[in-house]
Amino acid sequence: MPSVIYTSPEVATVVLYKSCQFPMRALGRTRASGNLILIGARASDMIMEAIIAMEFSADAEDIAIISHTHPSFTEAIREAALATTENRPKNTW
Repeated sequence: MPSVIYTSPEVATVVLYKSCQFPMRALGRTRASGNLILIGARASDMIMEAIIAMEFSADAEDIAIISHTHPSFTEAIREAALATTENRPKNTW
């Protein structure tokens, strides 16, 4: 069950089997918004990607091959997924 705490920055959680990290400050969207100290900008929106992935049994490699808009905050999810797969998305052919 996902949960969100609407603070500034937002905090969102959902149970994961394996965790990974990616620094939000490395994103172009974070830099463009001028909020380089954010921990979880738009976390309440971003958590939905993880929930959908879990619901449809997607793994980190599945998330890594999905195109994400640039710049966007959700790029952090793809980058974290890439990190768990040692930056090697699976073959799609």
